[in-house]
Amino acid sequence: MGKRRHFFISVPNENSIHALNVCIGLNGTQIYSIDKKTLYVKTTDVLINNETEKGIEQDKMFPPGLTEEKTYQEANRILKSSKFKGINELDGIN
Repeated sequence: MGKRRHFFISVPNENSIHALNVCIGLNGTQIYSIDKKTLYVKTTDVLINNETEKGIEQDKMFPPGLTEEKTYQEANRILKSSKFKGINELDGIN
């Protein structure tokens, strides 16, 4: 499936986020922060490329200025924080 990538997206409006189309699996690879203002998305280049081939621009999936890509370790640290529900281990997310 390819190298996994981890994104955190500030969500001004839930309906404006197209990144949900590139999540690995379903529920476990997209997590909203407790305040619903940040969305975590775990994906791969293959899934991103599949969407761009359908005509979805990468800027629509991951809006510039609202999106930060993080390493596995950084994503794990953020997800364990009180901003999210203290998820203990990123590996447990599909």
